[in-house]
Amino acid sequence: MKAPPAARPASAATPGPVDSRTGIIAHVLDLPVGPGEPRIFNSSVRMADSAALGAGSCYDQNGGAGLTREAARAAAIGEGLERYCAAFSQPDQVTVATWRGLAAGGHPPPGPAQYALFHRDQAEHAPHFGDDTPIAWLRAYSLSRAAWSHVPACLVHLPYLPQGRDVEEHIVGPAVSTGLACAASRAEAVLSGLYEAIERDAFMISWLRELPLGRVDLLSHPTIAEVYATRLRRPGLDYHVLDMTTDLGVPAFLCLLLDQRQDPPIACAGGAAHHDPAKAVLKALVEAAQTREWAKYLCRTRAGTPAPSADELTTFEDHVFHYASGGSARALEPFLDRPMVPLPAAGEPPADHRTALDAVLGRLGAAGLEALAVDLTTPDVAGCGYHVVKVMVPGLQPLYADESRPLLGGHRLYARHPEAPCPRPAGPGDLNRAPHPYP
Repeated sequence: MKAPPAARPASAATPGPVDSRTGIIAHVLDLPVGPGEPRIFNSSVRMADSAALGAGSCYDQNGGAGLTREAARAAAIGEGLERYCAAFSQPDQVTVATWRGLAAGGHPPPGPAQYALFHRDQAEHAPHFGDDTPIAWLRAYSLSRAAWSHVPACLVHLPYLPQGRDVEEHIVGPAVSTGLACAASRAEAVLSGLYEAIERDAFMISWLRELPLGRVDLLSHPTIAEVYATRLRRPGLDYHVLDMTTDLGVPAFLCLLLDQRQDPPIACAGGAAHHDPAKAVLKALVEAAQTREWAKYLCRTRAGTPAPSADELTTFEDHVFHYASGGSARALEPFLDRPMVPLPAAGEPPADHRTALDAVLGRLGAAGLEALAVDLTTPDVAGCGYHVVKVMVPGLQPLYADESRPLLGGHRLYARHPEAPCPRPAGPGDLNRAPHPYP
């Protein structure tokens, strides 16, 4: 879950994005807080028809949550703007070529071997991505090298509309929203996208390897303890917050929320990464509570519909419904009832977003990872004072939705881990293949 973008006041010079007749977002809908429920706020947005403007149809089930109504609305608007901008392709920035062809120009982008997509053992059922595979490349800026580069366009746009004309274009993998971010400044947007990419990498490594994560004592930090006691703790709701910080050193946390009020119990998840551990934990808690609202909604609207089996899950909604229906409850057992650990101490806070961004880029660089960004901001979104980017770190382990084609090729999955030095998985067959609960 990303931080909501800073609110931008509407004026004649900078109109807001919400308008029932002409807005990028037609409506912001506030969900009521029911009696006996966690006191968090949820909002959703109704999007304009991006297909009518020449783009793909952007995802229209966007929402946000927060500890205040303003924060929830800002988060929902930010997510809506992310999906809106991601639906517009940029044909003037796309080149259909092979990686070898681009590299011949003297400035090679990250190559196929650097992307954490499919494992060689999946070759029979996964798309090929080699040095001579013709794909559409989108111009991107390497934050690590301070130079222009390229990334696969099919991993950026949602939905992706093929750009190839004279040459057959290969789709090398699925695009997901990881790394999409909206903020009032470009540096803040890039930082937010990087935090999300790091969070998803930490979660997928933790889940697929069933790492023994420590459970954070929610009473060990005064701010978290107060929010938990007054806003979140309710009878029948069990929160398990796990420290999944990796070798990158950026604090990352997973919250598994079990709703024992339902029969079968609902299980849902949320996560966050941030340089301040307390802020990351609070975001993970709020996101898990937000996912619970989605799970309850799916239980109502899909009542009587059999839950898809593990190998039939193809969307994140499927994953949420799977765990809302009692599916794979045992898969969570290795992550529950873990030894309690205190919240790690926060380091010196960075002076601003630019300083924080430089620190994260330094950590990625030390791990041999390159970060790239594509500016997706459309003119109308820019006119409202926002920036939307897609951040990509090819070597980080990505989140996936389609369980029939899981992304199991990342080298970080099989590297030695300080918390689990032995045994180390040799291939996909050694990984935890229970469907993950992430929304």
